[in-house]
Amino acid sequence: MINNLGTRLFKSVTDKAGDLGDKFEEEFSRLSFNITG
Repeated sequence: MINNLGTRLFKSVTDKAGDLGDKFEEEFSRLSFNITG
């Protein structure tokens, strides 16, 4: 029970982190493109 809850919490956190990582990657590539361009 506790283990299952921890697994779901961990998955939710990693999903959010993944979304943030994708957004950051897009922003970063756009910024670097603007700098080099």
